[in-house]
Amino acid sequence: MLPITASVLLYYVLKGLRWHYYLRVVDVEVTLRRSLAAYLAGQWFTFTPAGELMRAYLLGAGTEFSRVAATVVVQVVTDFVSLALLATLMVPFYPALASVVLPVTTPLLLTAAMVATPPLRRYAATWGLVR
Repeated sequence: MLPITASVLLYYVLKGLRWHYYLRVVDVEVTLRRSLAAYLAGQWFTFTPAGELMRAYLLGAGTEFSRVAATVVVQVVTDFVSLALLATLMVPFYPALASVVLPVTTPLLLTAAMVATPPLRRYAATWGLVR
């Protein structure tokens, strides 16, 4: 149990550190302790509709909710794309799941690549379906 508990704790601390980094990028000045506390406390609300945004509320007074909420959304999108990438990378090991995984993950990953890469975005903008 100890290695599992330590791994889970490390996972959430690393995600909290990533969120703290995102907050710094958008110039939300909070202490590491405060952002980690808000992140970890917000885990209790993730099962509710818009529960992830509770972290923005828990960060507290003195922060601009819209900027903090944007960091929460970016973190959730990053997690979702990461899961899609890992699922796609696992297909060679579990080929029977390819017909279920690839129709979902391939368009998602291609869309993420186009959104994140200006040359691909410009190229895709010439497609009638994208317009």
